[in-house]
Amino acid sequence: MGPQTLPHLLRKAGEDVLRPLERVLLPRVIGGNVVKYCVWKAVRVRFWRSLIPGPRALLRAASVWRSVVRSRVLDGILGEIFLLVGLETLRGRALLYGALVALRSGLQDLLDSVEGLLCLGVSYLTNSLVFRFLGRGPCQ
Repeated sequence: MGPQTLPHLLRKAGEDVLRPLERVLLPRVIGGNVVKYCVWKAVRVRFWRSLIPGPRALLRAASVWRSVVRSRVLDGILGEIFLLVGLETLRGRALLYGALVALRSGLQDLLDSVEGLLCLGVSYLTNSLVFRFLGRGPCQ
């Protein structure tokens, strides 16, 4: 799954899917060490080269910053980048697909449970491609 498909999928999914993902994948306070960890994770999951130069330069500049980010605008921009990096990991994908499957199946109360979303997402991702289907089926 490339960097162009995730934002498109997130825009289609809506706010119901984003809330649990943000709660789990985003840090509460953004500082230099958190940004360094995000850069390390992006390199580790081989997403660093896929990032466009703007966010990549912003992450490099913010990783040098020693203090806490206090600007709401910068906090929001870095949060979006962290979300993209987090969704490239297996845990992030499992959370995303778990939330999508929960909404598709009518299990809205499961959106508050991180463990439940992880179980649904991992079971969806480990299924054979024949059984993976998100959307309206022919019988519905």
